[in-house]
Amino acid sequence: RRAMSRAVLAALTLGVAGALRASVRTGVRSMSGSSVRPPATPRRFYVEPSQALTIATASAPLLLRLGTGATVAGWRPFPERETEDNSGRYSLFSVAGWRLGESSAEFKARPAQPLVLYDLYSCPFCRKVREVIAVLDLDVEMRPCPRNGPTYRPEAVELSGKSMFPFLRDPNTGKDMLESDDIIAYLWETYGPVDGSSPPLMSRLGLLTVLTAGLSALPSLGAGGSYREGKLRPTKPLELYGYDASPFTAVVRWRLNELEIPHLFRTCARGSANRNKLQELTGQQFQVPYLIDPNTGYASFESASINEYIEETYGTA
Repeated sequence: RRAMSRAVLAALTLGVAGALRASVRTGVRSMSGSSVRPPATPRRFYVEPSQALTIATASAPLLLRLGTGATVAGWRPFPERETEDNSGRYSLFSVAGWRLGESSAEFKARPAQPLVLYDLYSCPFCRKVREVIAVLDLDVEMRPCPRNGPTYRPEAVELSGKSMFPFLRDPNTGKDMLESDDIIAYLWETYGPVDGSSPPLMSRLGLLTVLTAGLSALPSLGAGGSYREGKLRPTKPLELYGYDASPFTAVVRWRLNELEIPHLFRTCARGSANRNKLQELTGQQFQVPYLIDPNTGYASFESASINEYIEETYGTA
């Protein structure tokens, strides 16, 4: 079945937090002393006119994959009275003293270190693994492997012995894995819900899973899947809060992947613990994507502004 699927594919800390809050409000300077673009003011659900078509095409996976990866396992919204204890926590909305909170499943374990994923963004096998990572609310260091990428693609081949993606490394258990179905089974067994629930349906439909995941990349013409040389490589991985089902996050990940920029991806699907963490970190109402660049001190919301920053700092020479 895997062979058939591949054939089908072929066809078709308070001080740091305080500093980051200050950077959001006032802008920062890079380590070299040169000026860094000021952070953008967050505007919920706002789409820059110049980005309208891009965001529309980036929304295709959300529709074709039936929202898989948009919610954490066991996600449940619930109404509650607003109190001092919950007033600073993330909620879907609040009005007249009431708020709509959310909860998610209890998990077997949380990894002490982020997982490492060698990822070809436009690959349907990689997509279904990324979706399950979001459903399990896991942080993962993304090592982009676009076609013709000179860094992480050869590294993955050397480590795994095969030119296959995705390739997962779990530093918490010493496990290295190929094959998307095997990776999903391992993640669910190791980090899945304690209630014994199954992985998302859209990751268990065999050929239909591969077809829908592959078709979801067509409207964007496989954006993020091919390498282009940048003028600078970051010394440290960037940090991105978001989730792939969000089209605003997707367009930022396209840029990071095609420039082969490593990044710690803190998944923030609905029900994620990272939603509260981001809100506490920024002192702002939750919104993604949110990018932090430890190499320059830049930190900002808004996908259009983030992509402009990435291009100015690391883009095509």
